[in-house]
Amino acid sequence: MTTIDSEMLVALCSCFGTALGTFGGIRLMSYRIEQLEKQVERLSDVVDRTYRLEQRAELVSERLNSANERIGRLEGRLGIGNTNTSRNEIADDGRPRQTDPC
Repeated sequence: MTTIDSEMLVALCSCFGTALGTFGGIRLMSYRIEQLEKQVERLSDVVDRTYRLEQRAELVSERLNSANERIGRLEGRLGIGNTNTSRNEIADDGRPRQTDPC
């Protein structure tokens, strides 16, 4: 075996190893990109659901405020209900605020 033959063998082995490593790296990157795309899709779904929930919560809050105002007007007309409760004593969630007795 001559020097040229042994150098050709080394070159072919190096070329084969490089091609094999490149192919394996491409497959690994492709797999990782696919996994990242799945994570982005799940995150996108969570963001969409959160946005819809926030819209619903806002609508429910508006409906509650509207119902409270209508009840207040009806109680005022009928002369019933707690007339001492002002708007400032009611929290944003519709429950009475805790006031300091002092």
